[in-house]
Amino acid sequence: MISKIIEPKILSLITTEKCTAACHNCCFQCSPRLKQRMSLEDMKFLIDEVIKDFPMILACVFTGGECTTLGTDLHQIINYAAINNLKCRIVTNGHWAVSESRALLFLKQLKDAGLHELNLSTGDEHQKWIPYDRIVYACQAAVKLEMFVAVNIESTPESKFTSVSMKSDDRISREIMLGKVVVKDSLWIDFDKEHLDRTLEMNDGPCINLFNTISVSPDGHLQACCGLTCKNSIYLDLGSYRKHSLRQLYIEQFDDLMKLWLYTHGPKKIYSFLCEKKGVANESYRYPHICSMCHHILENKENMDIIKANISSIIPSVMLKYQFINNLKT
Repeated sequence: MISKIIEPKILSLITTEKCTAACHNCCFQCSPRLKQRMSLEDMKFLIDEVIKDFPMILACVFTGGECTTLGTDLHQIINYAAINNLKCRIVTNGHWAVSESRALLFLKQLKDAGLHELNLSTGDEHQKWIPYDRIVYACQAAVKLEMFVAVNIESTPESKFTSVSMKSDDRISREIMLGKVVVKDSLWIDFDKEHLDRTLEMNDGPCINLFNTISVSPDGHLQACCGLTCKNSIYLDLGSYRKHSLRQLYIEQFDDLMKLWLYTHGPKKIYSFLCEKKGVANESYRYPHICSMCHHILENKENMDIIKANISSIIPSVMLKYQFINNLKT
């Protein structure tokens, strides 16, 4: 194992698989039909363990699924995290914001419990289930409560609703212009297809999802990242905290050359290496996102066999760059 690990800064609790929407190609494959969720006791235990084992943790994110389906348990766990000096954020589709007044009441209760930040999700697929007006009401209420609010909008080459759509909405455009509401387009991957021609430039650099978050799923498994394809990869499942401590599961990642390589060089560099070794054309341009490319690399046995056969030539550059990156951070 390397001598110096990277301490995570965020605890992300994927509190439930249940959602009030049933979006096609949901990255966590959530829906109203799914019932699995974390209990209040489980969430408190995880917060206690993280505070004990990871003193650098600064924030706790409650996501899903739709975390607001937890009801009063959400209020209690936000308060529990807040009194333990963690900044709290929720990720939600805004289904609860049926009017500005209702949204204000809902968010006021959460803010009083200790909520700092609101993250909203919308777009063409979400709006089949949750009217866009509810996103506006939620934003308006959050601004009145002086809460930070960000809106992530599904982005595909065919998207009809984009960040431009929202920035043009007179009801919220001024708040966006003043920076009180942050709006950004986030890639929406079609998991039904292995490749997609894409129009956006792919990140050529390292994976930014690894080694910064303790992410726990409703079934009690620690995940290596919060990437778009993480639930589809056995390789990114680090194991159950009910069988091993969170710190043990997290630290064991640093024995894994592949995760270190993804962190130091990124999926695109690894993909190019594999194409060269196979003697095939580099088609990285056909992947819509580094997460889909990462999934292709990790789930292909031939790829992993090639990496194992060349491990002695890979290790030096990975370890040198890992050390360089960490020296810059200290």
